[in-house]
Amino acid sequence: MGVTPRRIEIFAITLFMGCAAAIAQAVIIRELLSVCRGNELIIGVIFASWFFGVFIGARANQPAESSRLYTRVRVSLILLPLMTLVSAYGGRAVELVFPRGMGHFYSLPAEMLMSFLFTAPTSFAVGFFFPPLV
Repeated sequence: MGVTPRRIEIFAITLFMGCAAAIAQAVIIRELLSVCRGNELIIGVIFASWFFGVFIGARANQPAESSRLYTRVRVSLILLPLMTLVSAYGGRAVELVFPRGMGHFYSLPAEMLMSFLFTAPTSFAVGFFFPPLV
């Protein structure tokens, strides 16, 4: 027997999580573009990685009774900021672990892998909270 949220609580959570997801996406994309080449191909790869993570998160959230869905939303409220920190600082950590020379770039497969690894945690959290709120 879980707590059933009021309509205004659901509205507030939805508004907050939607804004937080948009901010997280913008921050992660900017961080990855500063590490990677920053051209249209990499932007497309980053967006594809983001949407794949959202898809996997949404598929992982199976239908359930409303109290269990509300619990999943509360877990997502905690996970989204943490995963955003991991994703945003992870891209910068790559430069410390694998330095590159001035004017040099990482290889295209390495940039594709980085874009998937650093967008996956946050985009999974976004996809995980989306179905219960809908």
